[in-house]
This record gives sequence, C-alpha cells and structure tokens, in this order.
Amino acid sequence: MNLVKINHQLPDLLISVCDVTTKMAETLRSYLGADQLISPPAGDHVINLQMTGNQYLDAALMSTRIEDLPGFRRRETSCRNIFQEEFCVTLRCVDRVRLVARQALIHPHYHPFVRVKLDELKSNVVKTSRNFVKAMLLPLINAITKSPADHIITQALNDLIHLGSMDTSLISHIISTSKIIPAIIKTMTSRSDKRNRFLCLRALSAVCCSGDVLGELERCGGVDAVAGLLVTSQQDPDIQVECAGVLAQITSPWIKNKPRLDSLILWTHHIIQTFLDIITSQLTGSVKRLLNREGLLIVFGAVNHVTALHPDSLNIIASKHNINILINQINQMYSPGIHMTEQVINIITNLVKTYPSSVINNSVILEYISTLFSEDSTLVTILVDSYEDSNGIHEKMTDENVLLSVINIALRISNIDSKIFDEKKLLCHIQNLKELLNRNVKIVEALSKLEIFLDDEITDDYLQNENNDTLQL
Repeated sequence: MNLVKINHQLPDLLISVCDVTTKMAETLRSYLGADQLISPPAGDHVINLQMTGNQYLDAALMSTRIEDLPGFRRRETSCRNIFQEEFCVTLRCVDRVRLVARQALIHPHYHPFVRVKLDELKSNVVKTSRNFVKAMLLPLINAITKSPADHIITQALNDLIHLGSMDTSLISHIISTSKIIPAIIKTMTSRSDKRNRFLCLRALSAVCCSGDVLGELERCGGVDAVAGLLVTSQQDPDIQVECAGVLAQITSPWIKNKPRLDSLILWTHHIIQTFLDIITSQLTGSVKRLLNREGLLIVFGAVNHVTALHPDSLNIIASKHNINILINQINQMYSPGIHMTEQVINIITNLVKTYPSSVINNSVILEYISTLFSEDSTLVTILVDSYEDSNGIHEKMTDENVLLSVINIALRISNIDSKIFDEKKLLCHIQNLKELLNRNVKIVEALSKLEIFLDDEITDDYLQNENNDTLQL
C-alpha cells in the first residue's frame, strides 16, 4: 500500500466536495437573495420563480454524486495536511445551506418546493461527505491492521487523532460503522512499541465522543483493554495518564445516548484505587518524574466521572479518608486551577449525598470547604477579576458553578450538624463575599440562604443558653 499516493488523492477529493457544496450554497443564496426576501413576489410570478428555483436546485443536486466530482477523476498532487482544514470548510458550507433553508421557510410561498428540495440537498451532501470520510478511513484501517511497519501505523494514528478532534456526528457515525475501533484495540494490545500504544490511547480519546462509538468500543473489548493497561502500567505514568484520558472521555456526562458499559463495572474499584495510587506517588515523590498539571487534571477528571457514573465506587473514596489524597494534592500545588477544583468539589458533592458521615467526620474536607469561602480563595479571585475575553468568560461560568456547589455543600453539612463549622467566622466570610460579588445574583441568593440558616442556628443557640441560665437561677 502506498500511503503517499493516498494522501495526495484525498485532499483533491475533499477540495472537490468543498467546491460543490460552495456552489450549492451560492446558488441558493442567489435564488433566495435579500431583495427577493424583502419584496416577496406574487401571482404567476411566484410559479415561474418556483420553477426556476427547481431547475437551479436540481442542477446542484445532480453534481453531488461522488463519481461526478472532478477531483475524483483528476488527482493532482497536493499538500498532505490540507484535508482537515478543507473538510471543516465543507461542513461550514453545509451549515450555510441550512441557514438559507431556515430563512426561506419563513416565507410561505417557498414552502411547496424549497422544503423538499433542501431535504434532498442535505441528504446528498451527507452522502457525499460520508463517501469522502469512508475513502479517507479505509487506508487508515488498512495501515493499522495490515502494515507491519511501526512508522506507517504511527502516521495513520496521528491522522486519526486529527480527524477525531473535529468532533462531528458524521465522523462519529463512520467510525462506529467501520472496523477502526477494533483495529486500534488490536494494535494497542498486540504491539510492544510504546509510542504506538500511546497514540492508540490518544486516538481512542479523540474519537470516543458518541454513543455509537462507545458501543463499538464495548463490543470489541476496548474498555477491558484500556482498564487492564491502566492497572498493569505502574511504571509508565505516560501510559497511565492516557488511559485516564480515555476513561474520563467514555464516562463523561456530556455524551448523549451513552450505552451501558457493563465491562467497566467490573473494573471500577481497581480503576479508582489505581488513580489514588498515582496521586499518592506524586505526593510522596516515589516516582521518577512528576506529572504536570494537565496530567493531574486528567486523572482527577477520570476519578470524578467514574465515581459519578458508578456511585458504588465512591466507597473507596469515602473509606480511610481517601478523598484527602485529592485535597492534599490540590493544597500542595501553587496554582491548581479552577477545573481541578471543580473535579474535587463534584466528588465531595456526591460524597455528601451518598456517604455524609465520611464528610462531617473529616476535618480535612471541612477545612478545605471553609477556605473556599475566604475572600482570597481562587474561586473568589476569578469572579472578582474584570478580565472579559472568551476564555475568561468561560472560566467565570465554571467558577460560578463551583462556588454554588461549595455553598450547597456547606448548607448540606450544616443541616446534618450545625456545629460543624465556626458559624461566626463563616458568617463574616459570607457577608464579605456578598459585598464583593454583589452583581452576581445567583451567588448572592445562595449565600443569603446559607446566611439565614446560620443566623437562625446562632439565634437558637443563644436562646437555649438564655433558658439554661434562667433555669439555673
């Protein structure tokens, strides 16, 4: 197999798909232009315009067959790495067509034919794109399953990782119906080359973003393979972090129509214990190389997702104060970041619901929650910061949700035992936070609710003490 030849052919095919979809979008825009939408035609002119529109759309539909694409016959040399960017252009063109469709459907006189023709157009574009993706995946599968050369497999896996990062439902559908997932698992378990094993795990993290792909991963034994590799790779932190990345991805809550991963249930306790061992080794320095913040975040995320999906595994976190391992790791870091804090707070939230005694009897958790109410905590600093770029806005949204969770945790703990926190000190922090974050309505309302509860408890304690003093007198 000549991968070089394949890589020259695919970009030309893709560019042709882009050309066709661009022409279809331009045709529709010229037919449904701004002037025509502002001044709708009437009478017989509507019928003539509809017939003209049918002819334009039919002409566009005829050119969407894969065998009619000029690039399918004309294969000139092209840059190998162009396919990812150009395929994104293709998808954007399809979105333009959908936008025009929505504009057209606002006007009733377009309904009889535009709806049907645009559905046909969409169907043909999807078929064309699927043919393209299939043509691109076939050499990747052949490279992974049939090539004895490690460097060819490495090249194919890198291409697949780039493809998976595009995260489209079309690509997920093609991957789930091809043999690419079993091929990756076979390569990962049968080859001794560490780099390709690493890339196999990275590829699984990239493509396992839909329920269909997860189902294929479960059917071919992929979950067992990843979990087994995690548990048996104590001397290889790079491989363990990549395994954690796959497990965090396949258990993430944002994947829709996620299938039941029965094989994962058998591994959850081993997985959580392995993650705790990884973090413990980082704390004690018993490893040759410490993980960076990104690696630790992946491990923390995997613990959060696995325990949320399988609450039974929380008993490992609850027993022997194992949650302290995560908290101590965060406290040891100069700047753990909001996302790592988010993972720990989510785990503590689940602990409060499932094993409340493990929280109220754990001084490390209580102290950690108390410090997050401080005006100097990372959560408060981020919300007070006025930096408003796109990343800053996203970070603030995450930070707000985390702080709301912290307030809810404090409220739950106080409901269980009102003497857990230093109420006067916590009330002082709450009042300061309300002043600092007075523009954030959600935070202020949540803080007020906790403040009222603590005020009532202090009042009840005061009255109880007064009654006791009166009885003594």
